[in-house]
Amino acid sequence: MSKSKKIIMIISVLIIAATLFVPPIFGKGDDGSLFALLSGNGLYTPDGAEGFVARYGADMPADNAFFVLSAAKAISGIFTKNILDIRFAALLYLPFYALGVCLVIAGVKMHSKKLEPFAEALAAIILCDIGYIAYLNSPYTDAFFLCALVLLFGCVFYMQSRGRAEIFPSAAAALCALALLWGALGGVPSYKNENMEKYNSVFMGAAQKSEDLAFFGISDKYASLIGKDWYEAQKETDIESDAAKSEIFENISGAKVLKFYFTHPKNFASALDTACKNAPFLTQKYIKMQTDGSYGIKKAPSLWSWARRFMTPASLIVFAVYYIAVIAVLIKTRKKDKGFKLASAFYLLFNIILLPMTLVSGGTASVSRRLLLFQLSCDMLVFMSVLWAVNTFTERNENIKKKYGVK
Repeated sequence: MSKSKKIIMIISVLIIAATLFVPPIFGKGDDGSLFALLSGNGLYTPDGAEGFVARYGADMPADNAFFVLSAAKAISGIFTKNILDIRFAALLYLPFYALGVCLVIAGVKMHSKKLEPFAEALAAIILCDIGYIAYLNSPYTDAFFLCALVLLFGCVFYMQSRGRAEIFPSAAAALCALALLWGALGGVPSYKNENMEKYNSVFMGAAQKSEDLAFFGISDKYASLIGKDWYEAQKETDIESDAAKSEIFENISGAKVLKFYFTHPKNFASALDTACKNAPFLTQKYIKMQTDGSYGIKKAPSLWSWARRFMTPASLIVFAVYYIAVIAVLIKTRKKDKGFKLASAFYLLFNIILLPMTLVSGGTASVSRRLLLFQLSCDMLVFMSVLWAVNTFTERNENIKKKYGVK
C-alpha cells in the first residue's frame, strides 16, 4: 500500500472523529420525523432543545427499541445515568463506516501513479462530508443502512481494483448485503407513520388528477388533496378518521403504487423528475447540525455537499443521458477492465433501484430528506466515472506520445 493511501486514510478517520466527537459536535438534527423514533426508544429531548441534540433523556420505557440505540444507552449509562450521549451511537458506527471509507481509498488505482493521491483525496472528500457522517451522530436508523452500504461499496470497490474476489472483502460484502436485507425486511424498526407514507405515495406522488385516484379505488371527493402533503391535508379534512381509513388507506399498498407507475409512465416520469431535482442537495439548510456555534473556528467538512449541487444531474433527462452514457462505456470497456465494469454496473444498479423505491414508499413529500442511500450510490458512480475519464485520457495521451516518439 502506498504512503499516500495510508496518510489519506488516517486523515479521513481523524476528520470523521473530530467532526463527531470534538466540540462543537456535529450531527443530524430533527427533520420533523424524530419524535416517533425517540418515543419508541424511551428517549426525549431536553426542554427547549432545538435542531441537533447531543444528549437525550433516557429514563422512559422503550416499546420499540432499535438495537444500536439500546447498546449506546447501555454504554452511556455507565458514565451518566438516564442520559444518552448520542456520540456513543457514533462510536458504534464509526469502525464500520471508517473501514468502508478506507477500503475505497485503498482501492483507488490510476493509470498514472502521480494522480492516485488526488483520486484518493476525492474519495475522502466525498465520504467524509457532513451530509453523510452527520447521520452517525443521530438516533436515525438511516445510519445503520448508511454504514452497511458504505462498507458494501467499499468492499466492491476494493475487489475491483485487485481484479479478483478475496476472502475478507467478499465475506464482509456478503454480511453487509445480508444486514441491508435484514434491516429492510423489519430487522430495523420503522418509526414512520404508515398512513402518512401511504397518503404521500399517492397524493404527493402517483396521482396527478382525480382520474388517477380511481385506479386505487379512492373517491374523487378527495381530489382536492392531490399535490398536498399529509400536514396540509390535515388542515383540510380529518385524514385520520375511520372513514378516511376505509376509503383511502385500505386501498393503498406499495405493490399497487408500483403497478400504477408501470401503467402510467407519464406520472412515473414526473415523480422521478421531482426526485431528481432534489438529488443534488445532500444537506438541508433548515436542519441544524451543530450543537453550539460559539466555538467559531471548527467547521463541518462540507466541500462535497457544496460541489455536488453543481456536479450532480438535476433532472430526469440529464440522469437518463448520464446512465445511458455509463452503460455505453461499460459495453465498450475492454475485457481486462472486467472488475471496473462489474463494480460500475453494481453502483448503477443501486442507482436505478433506490430512486423508484423512494417514490413508492413516500412519494415526493420531503423527498430531499429520503434520498440518502440513492445519493451515496450516485456519488460512487460519479466517482467511478471520474476515474474512468482520467484513466482513459492519460492512457490515450501516453499512447499518442509513444506513437509519435514524443517524450
